[in-house]
Amino acid sequence: MDDFFINNTETDTKQQNRLFNIEKSISSMENVSSNMISNITNMSKHNHVIIKNDISSLENVCSNIIPNITNMSEHRHVIIKNNISSMENVCSKINIKLQNIDLELKAYIDTSKNSNQVMANIEEDVSTLYHNLTEVDNSLSETLMDIKDAVQDLNSSFVGSLSKTGPANCNDLYNEGMKTSAAVQIFPYSCCPDHSEYVVCDQQFDLGRWTIIQRRQDVRPRENFYRGMSDYVRGFGMLSGEFWIGLKLIHELTTHSKQELHITLEDWDGNVKWARYSTFKIGSAEDNYRLNVTGYSGDAGDALSFHQGQAFSTFDEDNDPHTSVQC
Repeated sequence: MDDFFINNTETDTKQQNRLFNIEKSISSMENVSSNMISNITNMSKHNHVIIKNDISSLENVCSNIIPNITNMSEHRHVIIKNNISSMENVCSKINIKLQNIDLELKAYIDTSKNSNQVMANIEEDVSTLYHNLTEVDNSLSETLMDIKDAVQDLNSSFVGSLSKTGPANCNDLYNEGMKTSAAVQIFPYSCCPDHSEYVVCDQQFDLGRWTIIQRRQDVRPRENFYRGMSDYVRGFGMLSGEFWIGLKLIHELTTHSKQELHITLEDWDGNVKWARYSTFKIGSAEDNYRLNVTGYSGDAGDALSFHQGQAFSTFDEDNDPHTSVQC
């Protein structure tokens, strides 16, 4: 905002002087007029000269008043003219600023329109991209399923083509005619047909075909089960006494065919309890031998469902989410 102020002290002083002279002249005119009226009332021949002199004095006073009034009017005209000129300059500047603002506003509106169009184009492109990615994802999922099925078929064909050195588990031995329980040699590794392990097969309990993965009993010498991870992976103990066949072997036995788990518990007084799980599987080493056990039945209590989905832990390798204990 531009403000213009006028303050001319010298000019105001001159005007005051002129106004004073005018007032003084008017006062003189009033006095002369008053004398004229008095003279006219008492007019006589001897007063004629006086009246004539008064008229002459009045003419002189008027001649002084007119220049003062003229000068004052001209001065006022100059002041008003200067003020009008200043106002015209201010209005011109304001008009220029309004024109610039109008141009900026039009440019902003054009930019906004362009931005809205750009955003609309981006949204359309993102929607198209999402649709295409969804189609690609579905196609990849179908392709991966096809690949998985093909790999499984190839693996089955490859495993089936391997020449078996011997039975892979206690079920194969039972089918081959072994009906007695004993420690036997099996060939459970599909990758290595000639690599064998020794296990105890129980062919009398509940229709046979059972592989004993752990046994604890009151025999001498007693086996220490408080061991590190390497022992639990490899296995330990004696098959004629207390033993654990090892996570590696259990993983191999539960990977290639569906297995169930049966647990028999007997106390010092000969009381027997049991628990059975219709599904039992141990994960690979890369998965820290994770437990998969479901379908409980029995009278011993369901103690394993709490550990469902948990990785195997020992005192020297804690793989479970519990920070205070190793499960």
